[in-house]
Amino acid sequence: MADDSVAPGSSPANIPVSQTLSWQPALDIYRAAAARSDSFRAERLRPAYTNRKLSFGKVSAIETEADRLWEVQLDRLYDLIAVPAPDWRALCAKLEYAYKDYLIFELSSREVVDKLLADMRRLDLLYTSILLTEAPQGVKIPFWLSGSQKRRIPLI
Repeated sequence: MADDSVAPGSSPANIPVSQTLSWQPALDIYRAAAARSDSFRAERLRPAYTNRKLSFGKVSAIETEADRLWEVQLDRLYDLIAVPAPDWRALCAKLEYAYKDYLIFELSSREVVDKLLADMRRLDLLYTSILLTEAPQGVKIPFWLSGSQKRRIPLI
């Protein structure tokens, strides 16, 4: 039998997150996690690698936190992927995010998925509107989503 009490912020007992979240909240939660992870890597991790004054232990602690934030981002991606897409553009956004966060590391699929994404962008330029909508208040949109740049996802 399921527990009567559920920890704050967790999914209700025995009910998958994908059944408790709708598309927009799942997208907002993913974007917030991605922005935190991207921001930490840009502001703390990359500078730590060039700061000769930091000890190995401090750099390792920063790397550990970056890894933890990355895992949270991937967990939120999996939650987003599990939520049914309400339309074609949302499905395209799911594929775009999955490529950026996960598939890009799969060398065997990178070229295939990149070509599929290029076709989606070419055939439906308006689908990017869901990617470029405003993030929740106080959350920065990652640099790769900037509307002023040509839509290319950087290799990390």
